Formats: sequence, structure tokens, C-alpha cells
Amino acid sequence: MTHSAQLGSPASTRRDDAIGMPPQRPTLVPAERYYSAEFARLETQRMWPKVWQVACTVDHVAEPGDYFEFRSGGYSVFIVRGDDGTLRAFQNVCRHRRNSLCAGSGSDLRELRCGYLVDANWKTIAGFSETYHIQTLHPELHRCMDDVHAPQTIWGHTGKSEQLYGVPSPTTKEEMTAAEVWDAYVSTQGALMGVAEDAPFPVDRCQPDQSAADVIVDRTRAFAAGRGVDLNWASTDQVMRLHQYNVFPNMTLLTNADHLTVMTSHPGADPDRGEPVMMLWMRMPAGAPRSKPADVRMAADEAHPGLVLTQDITVLPGLQRGLHQPGFTHLALSNEERRVTNMHRNLDRYLELSEPERVTGGEPVATAAQHRR
Repeated sequence: MTHSAQLGSPASTRRDDAIGMPPQRPTLVPAERYYSAEFARLETQRMWPKVWQVACTVDHVAEPGDYFEFRSGGYSVFIVRGDDGTLRAFQNVCRHRRNSLCAGSGSDLRELRCGYLVDANWKTIAGFSETYHIQTLHPELHRCMDDVHAPQTIWGHTGKSEQLYGVPSPTTKEEMTAAEVWDAYVSTQGALMGVAEDAPFPVDRCQPDQSAADVIVDRTRAFAAGRGVDLNWASTDQVMRLHQYNVFPNMTLLTNADHLTVMTSHPGADPDRGEPVMMLWMRMPAGAPRSKPADVRMAADEAHPGLVLTQDITVLPGLQRGLHQPGFTHLALSNEERRVTNMHRNLDRYLELSEPERVTGGEPVATAAQHRR
């Protein structure tokens, strides 16, 4: 009874948290946005041709004759470096037979001649912009990442969150040793410090008072030094804190002191299909020669881009199928999913939807001062 009274008292009014004032009710997003052919048509007509998109890097098309095909739903554009060194992009279609002119990527292109990765909507692919799915989908990550203190910021077309690695989740009920945190980090992020997935905790090379994060940072700095990069300027926090930016409509940028990953999701042949694309970089020393990026294209069931992303990809078809369940009319998004909400509110604006078609809810909780006004 005492507990109930405290919950109802003015003193217990919910306060602003790390990601803002909690909403009075969840944001409701019509589920048909993820599978409706008509909604996909509106996106293709009113949104995709009007937004900046990541196609490739200059290293993909660094030399004359280098080319790269960029696909977005039914659209295809090929980017090519001309003999004069100029970078150009063209509609990937022959004016004569309407056939595609280029596919994939390559080098030494001399002429253009007519020849006569996943089962989920692009929004489903881009939808992992929250941290509470980590507890169930990524148990290994849950043991080496703080998924609670993950502040978010939203502005315009962009959202950002931060996650600190090298520490167990505050929701973990068991006491974890530095070696156990190390094991979890190695299984999910080992490539970032150049170690194999089963690399043991380096007991003989660490001090008794060193945390798991300190040991991971030491190994990350050593890995960077091996390729001529000095990371001594970066603190433990700068190496271990991941900054995630979500840029409307379809780009996720992940970065810390040593690496950068850009992920995009593109519409497929129909609303139930999409294509995820990943580009990865690591720091290299000043003056290092440019390298030709490897362009690998494969089906989702063949791709294994690390433990965490493989876990994400595996559940995508099931998420898409669930959207078709009878009676499932809306996605209910909480305050934690404000970056997903921001994407949908921008979609509302680009697609010029009527009021009944727009997302609803998600209003902040009114404070006591606002009630008094």
C-alpha cells in the first residue's frame, strides 16, 4: 500500500532521463508501411529520388575505368571514373533496349554496351536503433556493453546514441570478472583489436588492478601500432565508446577512436525485400597508399559479417513476416526508439501523407509546471 501511494504522489512524477522526457503514450506507426506496395510506391516517387544516399567511396572508383553499380529498389545508377579522371554517375539503363548497362563493380571499363543481401523491408533492416533488444538477441554483447546508460540526441534528419563497451550491462545480475568481459568482447568485437574469436584473456600481460576495458584498449593500441597508427592520444573512453549516428533515410554510421563502419539499407524488388550494405574502415598512418576496397555481394544466408550482425540479419525475415499477421495494425515505439520515430516522422513529411496516415502518439509527459499553466 505504501508503495502504491508513493507511485501516485506528485513527488514521484517521472523525470527527464538520459534520452529525454518519456512520452505519455507510445508512438504508433502503421504496420503496413513495412509491406504495402502503395507505401513503397510513394517512397520511390516522393522520397528516394530526393534524399542524399551513400553509394560508394572514392576508393571504389579511384582509377580511370573503375565503375560501381548502386541500386535502390527498382533504380540503378552506375558511377564511373572517366579517362579524364572525372567522376560521373548515370542512370543504369540503355536508351535503346532498356537493359542495365553495368552490374556489380570492376575496373578497366572501356565502353558501355547493351547486353541484348535479405527478405525484409529496408525500414525493418534499418530498425535496430535501440538497445533493449540486446538483452535477448545479443547475450554476448550484453556481457560487455552498457545498454542502459546510452544517451540519445535527435536533430532534424539525424539521431545519435552512445554505447560504452568493455563493461557488463548494469542489468547483468551476476558478478563478472575481467576475463569474462574480455571473452564476451572478443566474441563480438575481436576483429577490432586483431585477435581471434577464442583468444584467451592475457593474464600475463596485465596489471592486477586493470579493468577489462583497460586490457582491451592496450590490445587495440598494439593492433593499431602494428599498422603504423598511434592511438596513445585516445583515452580508454574514446577507444571504448561507440558513437552511432542515424542519418535519414537509411544510413547508420558507427565510429570510435580507431574505426568507422557505415551501414545502409536499400529497397528491394518489392516491399518485403531489401538490401543491407556495409562499408568498413580502420585508421591508417598518414601517407599510407590508398587501397582498392573489396566489393563482396552475396545473399543474406551466405553472409556472416560477425556474430552480432549475423544475429541481427537472421531475425529480419521473421520480423517482416510478423508484420503481415492479422490484427497487427501498428508498431508501438517507446521513447527508447526515438530514432526510429524520427525516421517515420521524416517519412511523413517527404511522402506528404494526410493526417490519418501519419504516425501518432509519442507526446512527452507533461511536467507539473506545465499542468499549472
